[in-house]
Amino acid sequence: MLYDPLAKFDREVATIEVHNRLNQFLPSPVSSQVIGTLVPFVSERPWRYWDSEIVAAALTLLENDTARTIEAIKIRGIAVNRGVENLFRPAPIILIEESFDHKQSRGLIRLATEFLPEYLRLAEHDSPENTRFFKC
Repeated sequence: MLYDPLAKFDREVATIEVHNRLNQFLPSPVSSQVIGTLVPFVSERPWRYWDSEIVAAALTLLENDTARTIEAIKIRGIAVNRGVENLFRPAPIILIEESFDHKQSRGLIRLATEFLPEYLRLAEHDSPENTRFFKC
């Protein structure tokens, strides 16, 4: 295998970014494999857009009663898996970051045909699948 200094530099930068952004959620020490799986959550759209307070609240909820969390996963694991898979399913709009002009018909058509269906998929399908987990 050839030595690639740019790839090595990219890995080092990604490791620093993961540690800087996710440090409060990571055990110490953390393996390079774990760091590698977390890189999208600090570098790729839309996965880099998340709120650390929400993650902390979710972890607190899950870790508050680990026996109940494990039992809920056993009971609703298939539904939770389906919700997570759908959440991470690529969508055509995930790379769009520019705004649209809601005063122009083209912008309204784009809102109605691209953004609204994706919002509904996430809000009405994936979120209920994942929130059912907490009802156990």
